[in-house]
Amino acid sequence: MSEETSVTLLTDKESTAAAADDFGRVAPTQPPYAVVRPTGAPDVAEALRLAAARALPVAVRGRGRSVHGRTLVADGIVIDMSALSTVHEVGEDRVTVDAGAPWSAVVDATLEHGLTPAVLTDFLSVSVGGTLSFAGLGSASHRHGAQTDQVLELEVVTGDGRTLICSRDREPELFHAVLGGLGQVGVVTKVTLRLIPAPQRVRLYQTAFDSADDLVTEQGRLLRTGAFDHLEGWVPPGPDGWLYAVDAAVQYDPARRRPDDEALLALLNRPRETVRITDTTYRKFLYRLGTEDAFPCVTTDTPHAHPWFAVFLSPGAVTEYVERLTAEVPPSDMGAMGTIEVYPLSTERLTTPLFRVPEGEPVVFMVAFFPCGPEDDPDWARRMATANRTRSERARALGGTADPVGAVARTAEDWSAHFGPQWPRLTAAMRRYDPDGVLRRLPVS
Repeated sequence: MSEETSVTLLTDKESTAAAADDFGRVAPTQPPYAVVRPTGAPDVAEALRLAAARALPVAVRGRGRSVHGRTLVADGIVIDMSALSTVHEVGEDRVTVDAGAPWSAVVDATLEHGLTPAVLTDFLSVSVGGTLSFAGLGSASHRHGAQTDQVLELEVVTGDGRTLICSRDREPELFHAVLGGLGQVGVVTKVTLRLIPAPQRVRLYQTAFDSADDLVTEQGRLLRTGAFDHLEGWVPPGPDGWLYAVDAAVQYDPARRRPDDEALLALLNRPRETVRITDTTYRKFLYRLGTEDAFPCVTTDTPHAHPWFAVFLSPGAVTEYVERLTAEVPPSDMGAMGTIEVYPLSTERLTTPLFRVPEGEPVVFMVAFFPCGPEDDPDWARRMATANRTRSERARALGGTADPVGAVARTAEDWSAHFGPQWPRLTAAMRRYDPDGVLRRLPVS
C-alpha cells in the first residue's frame, strides 16, 4: 500500500524493509515509516516539507552503502535517491549528473568523450551524492585531492524545501556546508563535476615490503618524486601474518609517450624481479579491484558485516598506528577479503573545509580498516565496532582525525572536536537551511 500526496509515500512492508538495513550490518535494523523515491528536485522538496509538517525525521539513501546507520531512520522518511541517476550533459571539461547516479555511470558517460573525473573511489558502485557528503578519496587523491574538491556546482534542496543552486561563488555558505557536511543541511539532487582528459592506458607497478615502516616511508618518498599518478598501499592478511604492498601507477597515451620502466623501477628502489608490472586500459584499471560480482563481500545484499572506518594521521604517527592495529587484530579476524589500506595525501590539494585532516602537515596518511566478517555473526560486528571507538580515540591522541562516516559511535563532544573551527559554521548552516531539523543527525545546542 502507499499513501498519496504530490509525492508517493511507500509504506508497504517490502519498501520499508528494503530501507531498514544498510551495508554495514552494524546498526540495528530500523524500519522507516515510509520511503520516497523521487524523480527530481520537486519531489525531494515536497518530501522534506511533508516531513517538517509531520515532525518526521528524514534519512537520504543513495546506494545503501553507509556502514553505521546513516541512511536509516526509525519511523521517519527515507528518501531513496536510486531513481535520480541520469548523466545529463558531458561538456569540454565538466559533467552534470544526478546525485543518485553511481560513479560507474559517470565513468561510462565521460569516457565516451575522452574525459574522466580526476578522482575515483576504488569501487564505483557508490553514489555521487553519497561520497560528496563525506569527501570521496582514491588512489589519485595525492595528486588531485578529494572528489569534493572537483565539484563546480550543486543543485540542493534545503531542509526547509527550497531548491537552490550553489557554488564557490554563489551561495557559498550552502556549498561549503553540503560538501563533507554529512547531509545535515540539504539533499544534493544534481552535481556538476570537473573533468580532465582520460588516459588510454595505465602501467601499474606492484611491490612488496617487509614492514609498516617501509610501506609508509616508501610511499612518502614516491609521492615526493611526483612520478606516479596513482599511489595506494595495502596491508592484507597473509597465510603467516600481515603483508605490506604498494601499488604505484602511471597513466599514458601510447601515441605520445610510453612509461620509462628503467627510470620508474629505479624510483621504486626495489629489485626488478620483485616488482610486478601490469599494463592495461584505463577503464580496466578503474575496475582493477574487481566488480561486486567478483567480490561478494562488497555487494549491498551480502550477509557479511562491514564495521569499516578510517583515520588520517601525520607521517610521524602513521607507522605506530598501523603497527598497533596489526598487533591487536589477528589476520583471521579480517575475513577472506578484508584488508587495511594505507596511502598518502597532499594536503595542499585538499580544499574542502569540512574534510578534516591533521593541520600543519604537507602530507597526511589515510589508514582505512576494511574487515569482512563471518556471515550472520552480530557479535563479531558489535565487537569490531566497539573496538573502533578505541581506535578512533587512539588516532586523536596521536594528533589525527577520524572518518566521520565510519562505524564508530560518537558523542556531541566528538563531533565538535572533529569539525573543530568549522563546527560553528556547520551548525549555523544547519539552523539556517534546516530550521525544523528534519535532516539533523548531529547534535546542535
